[in-house]
Amino acid sequence: MLKIALIFAAAAGALGLLAPQLLLRLQPAPAAGVAVAAAAPAAPAQRRADGFGEKSIAADAGGQYSLDVLIGGQNVHMMVDTGATMVVISAAVADRLGLSPEAGRKWRVHTANGDSIATEALLPSVDLGTIYMKDVPALIAPRDAGEVNLLGASFLKRLAGVESRNGVLVLRQ
Repeated sequence: MLKIALIFAAAAGALGLLAPQLLLRLQPAPAAGVAVAAAAPAAPAQRRADGFGEKSIAADAGGQYSLDVLIGGQNVHMMVDTGATMVVISAAVADRLGLSPEAGRKWRVHTANGDSIATEALLPSVDLGTIYMKDVPALIAPRDAGEVNLLGASFLKRLAGVESRNGVLVLRQ
């Protein structure tokens, strides 16, 4: 139990360190009463017939890797965090996916911003275009954490390989 708590604390610490950077990407919500057209989910890219896939992600100016993925058919911008124990999605993304932060097992998380509670969830699918995975364990961040979406080890450890070379992160399935 202590081992799990320590691993989760490390992931939560990474979440706390990344939250301020991710908050800069937030867009203001539309005013009340303003209709917003729902975007259709992007079509998945072609996968190899043998089930293997590879995805290359170039580092941004800050050396971080981020990309748009489909979670349960919904487009979500995520940061790849090789130090995070779990995939983490924001409460807003959980709402879009129909996942209830109240329904899952609770985890006490310790972040740079203080203690909070995250909720365990199971994502129906995570699709990077050339890499696809079903039933990915994740945590739903508390509402006050903002738009924090991390692609952590609960996804990455199921891959055949994760390699960084010359500013490019290569994921292999």
